[in-house]
Amino acid sequence: MLLRAICLICIKTVAVKTRAAKIFPVCWSCTPENKCPWLRPFFYNGRMKIYLLTHAREVSKKTNTGQLALQVCPDVCERIVWDRVGPDPRLLSLSDDAVLLYPKTDALKDSTESVWADQVDGIETFIVIDSTWQEARKIYNRSPYLHHLKKYSLPENVSSSFRLRRNQKVNGLCTAEIVEFLLRATGRFDVADDLADEFQVLNRSGG
Repeated sequence: MLLRAICLICIKTVAVKTRAAKIFPVCWSCTPENKCPWLRPFFYNGRMKIYLLTHAREVSKKTNTGQLALQVCPDVCERIVWDRVGPDPRLLSLSDDAVLLYPKTDALKDSTESVWADQVDGIETFIVIDSTWQEARKIYNRSPYLHHLKKYSLPENVSSSFRLRRNQKVNGLCTAEIVEFLLRATGRFDVADDLADEFQVLNRSGG
């Protein structure tokens, strides 16, 4: 099935496959096979790392989608269990180029220090808070080492299909959907498709 959508790379109105349109609509001319010049900055450089900063309660939950990203792309994703008292050394040594994925509509504890990135090309390190929305806000507020990081908020036109939990934010993606978005944005379409397939299986299973 084909849908009409705006390609997020060349900003043209195009027909895209249903699954691709769900998270990251890309037109035919912008696929890697066609080497569209708009897409070249998004080609995966082999160095991207996504840290899933996970609340301890999430590790054993069957509805946690971060585990799917860890299984499908272990070369890209790593899990760090959040510890308020003893933060992981990897978090304390983050460079100023690292980016925290965070909803722009959420009030941040110190918004004056927030610098928002407007694109993901060239960024090698991402931090995704893997928890409920309520827990994510607490994790951010109680983790001062996150406050200096640049923030990246996903485009407003992306929507979630996650159905396994209540009280989800409007236009708020779950962890697997965020990782899928980043994979597509950096040209790893095959891996993104694999993750989307695994996510749909979990989503349909009811957890």
